[in-house]
Amino acid sequence: MGAIAALVMAGSLVFAEQAEIRGEIVRLGDVADVSPLPSELRSRAAALPLARVRSDAPQASIPVDFLAAQARARMPVLAGWLAGGAGRQLTVRRPVPAGMPLVRADGVVRGEHVTVRVDAGLFQIEREGLALGNAHPGERLFVRTADRQVIAVRCVGSDQ
Repeated sequence: MGAIAALVMAGSLVFAEQAEIRGEIVRLGDVADVSPLPSELRSRAAALPLARVRSDAPQASIPVDFLAAQARARMPVLAGWLAGGAGRQLTVRRPVPAGMPLVRADGVVRGEHVTVRVDAGLFQIEREGLALGNAHPGERLFVRTADRQVIAVRCVGSDQ
């Protein structure tokens, strides 16, 4: 431990503004660039769990100060590399599962005509439909297609 404490701290860990996670656990390597750390610490730090996001939440906003505090508490040797977040928020998102029908929009209003897209391997299938409800990015809604079929889709932001 003495050798690690004696290492020169060349730079701070930089937290992203947005990150993508696959499960419920937010790890330091998911939300921050751990490359300034010495190689002896890098993989342990990257795997460090910092927060849990509800399984039904497609995205969450987490204060960077909270994440930095969690990292310092769980791995005190990182304290010198962890600067405060100065009130910044980090948005974590889960990827939309392959094959999940989606509508790219910053919001959908009932009665609006929408384009439903499905990624199916190398192909992308598009269908026109009518929104049967309101939805914001991350929420699900029902869409009636031209052949009167009702399907469940996920609304994702136009920037995703």
